[in-house]
Amino acid sequence: MLALALLAAIPLSFHYDASEFTNTVYHVTCLTNRVPCTNSVFTRFWNSELHLTPADTSQLDAWLEIFRKIENAAPASPSAPLLPNYLSFYP
Repeated sequence: MLALALLAAIPLSFHYDASEFTNTVYHVTCLTNRVPCTNSVFTRFWNSELHLTPADTSQLDAWLEIFRKIENAAPASPSAPLLPNYLSFYP
């Protein structure tokens, strides 16, 4: 009983966790096929565990449209080689 009284006296405070934002962005980006990921696993999780609604689907479509606008507005840049693919990269 004393423990309950002590818990009631302690104010609760919630902190923003930046890693959760990153995790959310990754999930949404994966669901919209913008990054390489196991999309089937994410889709199954969102449909079975979180019960994706039509409103959620429209938000995903809006997210995808934002990515398309950003990609179309970006200036074309020359492709850069992936250095680890070249033997001279290794000492």
